[in-house]
Amino acid sequence: MKKLQFFLEALKAHTPNRYDWVVRAFSLTQPSDKWKDEQYPYQLVPMGNTMFFNSFSEDGNSELVPIEDYVQGEPLFRAKEEVTVPAGALLNLKTQVKTTYGRLLANHLLLVWPFGAKLDYVNDRFSVGAIEEKILELLKDANDIPKGQEVSFITVPEYLNFRDAAMFISTLSQLFTPAGTEKSLSTSPEMGKLKARLLEENKDRLHDPATIAKIETELVKLDREWLKGDRSEDFLINGKSFNIVRKKMFSMAGAEKGLAQNVDVKLISTPLSEGWDVNNFDVMNDSLRAGGYNRGKLTEMGGAKVKELMRASAAVKVGGQDCGSTVTTSVTIGPENVDLYNQLYFLSAGKPKLYTAEDSGNYLGKTLQFRTPLYCKMKSTDYCEICLGKRLSLNPSGVPAAITATGSTFMYIYMSAAHAKQLAVAKLNYKTAIT
Repeated sequence: MKKLQFFLEALKAHTPNRYDWVVRAFSLTQPSDKWKDEQYPYQLVPMGNTMFFNSFSEDGNSELVPIEDYVQGEPLFRAKEEVTVPAGALLNLKTQVKTTYGRLLANHLLLVWPFGAKLDYVNDRFSVGAIEEKILELLKDANDIPKGQEVSFITVPEYLNFRDAAMFISTLSQLFTPAGTEKSLSTSPEMGKLKARLLEENKDRLHDPATIAKIETELVKLDREWLKGDRSEDFLINGKSFNIVRKKMFSMAGAEKGLAQNVDVKLISTPLSEGWDVNNFDVMNDSLRAGGYNRGKLTEMGGAKVKELMRASAAVKVGGQDCGSTVTTSVTIGPENVDLYNQLYFLSAGKPKLYTAEDSGNYLGKTLQFRTPLYCKMKSTDYCEICLGKRLSLNPSGVPAAITATGSTFMYIYMSAAHAKQLAVAKLNYKTAIT
């Protein structure tokens, strides 16, 4: 049997739901007689120069069948190995597709096993969060699903299966996304030359954060090119890995502020891989101390503000549907804020209308008059549903929690200050930034 046919048959039998099978299929393992202790359909058994699988007949007898296109000394499957798969190979695969063994496995575990054909095959890199958004749209209690429409909705037991699959697939991270490779333990040999040239070209502007940011951007770009095609790219998937961690480790430590509360920075041009720069020992220590102080001491400010706001807003609740206020806040909808006002109400022909994500594209470039709690006319400390918006009004007693979020934001700012930050430049749209 060819390995593609074997893989597809194993998927239909749900054999890849076993951890030991996935490890044997996608890595090199030592031959052993332990497979005899627990036998199951499509069990992989390496022997000598051949890879066999355990084939069971209807009467329960088994035999070892060789996989014809197995290559000795290589894993049977590689996650990024491309194959063409016919429609119907998986329950949710409706057309022939060129895909990879890794995507077939991910689709089987996260989509087919929990939901059958309810969610279409995803022939791309995808996250659990992206799937959860689709689940939310279809999730219903089994008792609330109309008879005959079961295939159109997702039930709670199916979601629990998805949760188990997500937990299972996380155990495969060391198999498919190695955190370190030989190449990722260093950077481009040209890094030193590029850095020296950039520092010399900008030697009179190294006090300027914008100049330092541009230099760092060029160094990070070279580092990304160095790792292009390396297996570590599957692990280094966010900007922080390159813009902060690897930049400080292999390019240069970069700009440090220290304890001063201003915009002045001091450039540390040596990377941490070369050790601490003794000429800037004080600046580097000040930076560490500032991070510790922000996280350990200044987070008190946010915590105290949360308690203060909770006491001040404890009596606030949703007191009615519409106070009838005609005083609004003018907002011009653009690409930068098109999703910001989702589930809030604006006035259309003098009447409240709900702003939704589905309709948001229709409002680009238009100025809308949004209802706001600032101008709500409800008595006492109450607010109406229209001024609060749909989300807040769904929980009449939960408004204080939203108010205290301001204090939580303060706390988060100072907690995150203990971590390194990327120095970057961005364009400022003064028309929307200054109001």
